[in-house]
Amino acid sequence: QAGAFDSLEKNRAMLFENVLKFVELFGGELKNKNQDMLFDDHKLNFKDKNLFFQNIENWSSTQLLKNELEVIGFYFSDHPLNYYPSDFFKKFSILDFKEILQDNSMQSAKVAGAILDIKERSNKDGKKYAFITVSNQNSQFEMSIFNDAISLYKNLLKEGNTLLFHVDINRNNDNIRIVIRKIEDLEKIYNNQNFKVNIYLSNSNDFDLLNNFLTNSNDKNSLFVFFQKNGKLISFDFSNNYKISDFSKLDKLFHSKKIDYSLEFQ
Repeated sequence: QAGAFDSLEKNRAMLFENVLKFVELFGGELKNKNQDMLFDDHKLNFKDKNLFFQNIENWSSTQLLKNELEVIGFYFSDHPLNYYPSDFFKKFSILDFKEILQDNSMQSAKVAGAILDIKERSNKDGKKYAFITVSNQNSQFEMSIFNDAISLYKNLLKEGNTLLFHVDINRNNDNIRIVIRKIEDLEKIYNNQNFKVNIYLSNSNDFDLLNNFLTNSNDKNSLFVFFQKNGKLISFDFSNNYKISDFSKLDKLFHSKKIDYSLEFQ
């Protein structure tokens, strides 16, 4: 489920659905015979439809990450925040955790991250508090939350949820304490935004680059692709047909100067 056998097969869903097939082949009465098959010239082929289930659609990116978190306790192949555009964080003044560490004058901030772990405690008066371990694309950090906020946001405080945290920052010499004051659902905020994505290609031969980050979707946001041909700017309206599935891949192409794009919030 978490990718331990990605080197054998990238489709984790197909591997998972074939677990019982593997057990039948190597754990039953034919165990010795089938083990010998691994070492002779008649090697097993995972694509053999007579032995294994085929044509199984891989899990969505969301499900892949959910499985990683459940099995090993953190994300390693990707991170949920990579599916948001960097300009979205800029628009809402959402900071990276390292920016909080670097600015000693900062007393409050907004940070985004996925909850990895929740350790709940009670003080001598019976009031609850908790330590929340959160991750972003670059690091993990711990924040505190107290009784009233726990009660107010208990529906959001679940491992795997990707959230926006409004925090107060307390410093004591080299020690830093981050206290959660308010929590919002990051995906809900993002989905309430209307924006237009403009993608600029050098020429029509670069259209294959779009396969890296576009997926079919009836999305409410506008998407336009532009390229130069014979000295003229040609545009395609992909709105209502495609959306950006992974902004991190788009950003990588942008930083490598293979593609250019802009994001306009409306």
